[in-house]
Amino acid sequence: CPIKASREEVYEKVKLLAAEANFQAGICCYVQGKFADAAMLSEKAFGLAPQMLEALYNQAKALCARGEYPRAITIVKSLLAKDSHYAMRLVVDPDFSSKAPIRDASRW
Repeated sequence: CPIKASREEVYEKVKLLAAEANFQAGICCYVQGKFADAAMLSEKAFGLAPQMLEALYNQAKALCARGEYPRAITIVKSLLAKDSHYAMRLVVDPDFSSKAPIRDASRW
């Protein structure tokens, strides 16, 4: 019994798969120290799947690693507006908490 899906349902599933692929590739780039690529791939992932807040977190993390603090702070504020539970992760993640511009802006 084949499962029938509308064109829109298939499109949404493909978008989610593409978002996940970009998200995972962004993590790989971050680990390799390719922070510009990591930020770009994470941004693509979030653009495809706005519910994928972890991609937003990773984008901010990569921007922070590049020293792009104003952009990272803007993204962090957006992330916290969507889900305040990320505040605790930001505090304990040394990639954020060890950066003075991020610490100084921590009154989000």
